[in-house]
Amino acid sequence: MNATEEGDDKASVLQFWKSFNIKHAIDIIVEAWGDVSKDCLSGVWRKLLPDLIHDFTGFDASEELPKIKENCVSLAKQVGFAEVEGADVEELLESHCEDLSTADLQQLVATGEIEDAENDEGQDAKPRELPTSLLSSILREVDKQLQILEDNDYNADRSRIAVCGVQSFLAPYEQLLCERRKTTKQQTLDVFFTSTPQEAV
Repeated sequence: MNATEEGDDKASVLQFWKSFNIKHAIDIIVEAWGDVSKDCLSGVWRKLLPDLIHDFTGFDASEELPKIKENCVSLAKQVGFAEVEGADVEELLESHCEDLSTADLQQLVATGEIEDAENDEGQDAKPRELPTSLLSSILREVDKQLQILEDNDYNADRSRIAVCGVQSFLAPYEQLLCERRKTTKQQTLDVFFTSTPQEAV
């Protein structure tokens, strides 16, 4: 239904349904199949072929963690940090588990304020604006170009991935456009009526 609400030239459901074809259906199936998780697949196949499904949930931390720490130390020494020891890696890992103290938070806020002040000095220029009409025309043009790409690429999987990627990147702008349209539609009638002073008779 989202496709019927795009742009100023809103298509009716009947027009949308007439333009819907097998390729659109396959694209929807492929997109839905991409959302199926490994856990879901394992749960289904476990009932059909229980011998082939394993309940592997991850590595044992008690076995793997010491090896990972040793690798961290050896990598640090390889890149020139000869003074790094296993205790340093242990201390670093433990520091991420601790909550920050009030003094640490105040220090982070103070350094952040300094960085913000430096950034504000360079931002004296007029802020940029994105009018609704420009946003709408840009999104409409991108949709047209994506449709051309989809129609002319012989590799449907590649074009589907590209189209889905571009659409996901543009989702915040689509949301912004929808919000702007909702706010313009939700004006009350009071906006259009002005009171005129009545003359005393």
